[in-house]
Amino acid sequence: PQEMDYGEVHHLLQLTEADRTALNALLARIFPEGMDLSQLSSEEIMRRIHNYMVSSDEFSYEYEPIDRWMRVAEAIERGSLDCEDLAIVEMSLMRVALESAGYSEEASHLSLIAGVFTEENNRLGHVLIAYETDSGERVIFNPTDSEEMERFPSLEDGSSASFYRQFSQAYNFEAYFYVTPDYTTVLVDDDALAHFSAHSAF
Repeated sequence: PQEMDYGEVHHLLQLTEADRTALNALLARIFPEGMDLSQLSSEEIMRRIHNYMVSSDEFSYEYEPIDRWMRVAEAIERGSLDCEDLAIVEMSLMRVALESAGYSEEASHLSLIAGVFTEENNRLGHVLIAYETDSGERVIFNPTDSEEMERFPSLEDGSSASFYRQFSQAYNFEAYFYVTPDYTTVLVDDDALAHFSAHSAF
């Protein structure tokens, strides 16, 4: 049975006051006191946040038997999280940090991608963070991997759908939906979505 209404996931990226309080407290631990984030490039800010999330003892991956996506404040308090919660926290940190550094336009270029990796006969649900640069390149951050995934060059057809096709071919990854704070865009039919889960192989 489907536990989640995936079409409504974007509401979790619409930050409450409690979410912002928890994010700002975490950002104060990621960046040294007094650091002027506007002196860093937008990509350096994101890189530092990603490196903290995958290396800090505060956060770890934990398998969840039920696919339940948490609000940011709850996820930060818990710390042991499934991939979608790690992705939501990491993307939200990036957004808040970029906005505070004056990079509001760049912050709006972040999204989550949920889909399925296929390796031999195994299918594994997963959630990634995507960032589109000013030149149309896409950078993918994997919330459970310390490596930055490949940087994808800009395409003549710069649409998200074209990018996801390119990404799918490179990584055997089928995107099911992508998410910004304003909307969730579903890329598959209702039956495929009903059988989707971000928490495990299926």
